[in-house]
Amino acid sequence: MNIQKRPYTDLFLPGENVERLRPLEITDIQLDPTIVDASTVWAGDTMSYIPGINRMTDLFLLFHKSQSTSIDTVANIQHHLDLVRSSLDSLPPQLRWRGGLSRLPGTNFGTDAQTANLYISQLHIRYNLLEQMIHVQKPGMTKISTPEIVRERESIVDDMLEIVQHVPREIVQANGPTAVHKIRDIGAALLEQPVSEQVVSPSTQRNKKLRLILDILKELEGQT
Repeated sequence: MNIQKRPYTDLFLPGENVERLRPLEITDIQLDPTIVDASTVWAGDTMSYIPGINRMTDLFLLFHKSQSTSIDTVANIQHHLDLVRSSLDSLPPQLRWRGGLSRLPGTNFGTDAQTANLYISQLHIRYNLLEQMIHVQKPGMTKISTPEIVRERESIVDDMLEIVQHVPREIVQANGPTAVHKIRDIGAALLEQPVSEQVVSPSTQRNKKLRLILDILKELEGQT
């Protein structure tokens, strides 16, 4: 129960040791050497997908923490936005962005799908925090200037474009409709950006990029 005597519905109980819940980053064979069976071998026997799951959990926890504290200050949201920006800087090699996601030792289709999902989710969280930052600004508070908003949005657009242009269609499709919808949400919202915020950066080139993203995603949505 929470302080209002309602059932607690948060991700974790107050004071819960989250690290205790984190799964070990080991393969199935390391977990149980007796499972080796040539007739049922799969990639997870010798390659662990747990690192990708843990890094995705870390991303969600960052967003959860940003919403659990007082979010009505620009400084607090900016702090979490900075954390999200750097959250994928120390990924293990098999999960790092590689442009076209060419196969490297220790990678396969599964790790490529995890990589795409991690970066798409990071973009979605970045955009949501940016929008929160804009809407919580009140008289007398530290302001984020229009040029800063435009630059951050342009950065998100460029990152999205990098993903949808270079990730093979089957990799995006492997993450299901949610990954496609995350990028569509951002693209559609940016296309509706107020004219007043387009002064610093002309809208023609930005909208051209966004329409390219949306065209690709429209194609993907018909296949997921």
